[in-house]
Amino acid sequence: MNKSEITPEDLTPEFQNDTEKRLFSKAQDGLTADSFLTSPVGRMVIERSQAEVNEISAKLLGADMDEIKELQIKARVAIEAVNWLVNVVENGELAHQQLEAMRNE
Repeated sequence: MNKSEITPEDLTPEFQNDTEKRLFSKAQDGLTADSFLTSPVGRMVIERSQAEVNEISAKLLGADMDEIKELQIKARVAIEAVNWLVNVVENGELAHQQLEAMRNE
């Protein structure tokens, strides 16, 4: 078989059930997110998020009551963006472990 004859179905594993298919998808998502986070762009996103939280923390010390809420929201957004990606990686690792356990039964 040459490359032009390979279809996506040839590369898709066979699943025993829907749970196995769902876990495989989560594991793939985790690998994708991990690849992104360790890429130059992913590291830049993490560094920028950390820098923004540090800037906001410094601004909070001199902020008036009206500014505090806005700064808190900005800090939460910066933190949650990275946390979401980290959670995808962690869920992917867990799904991979569950798949391995299912296949070793």
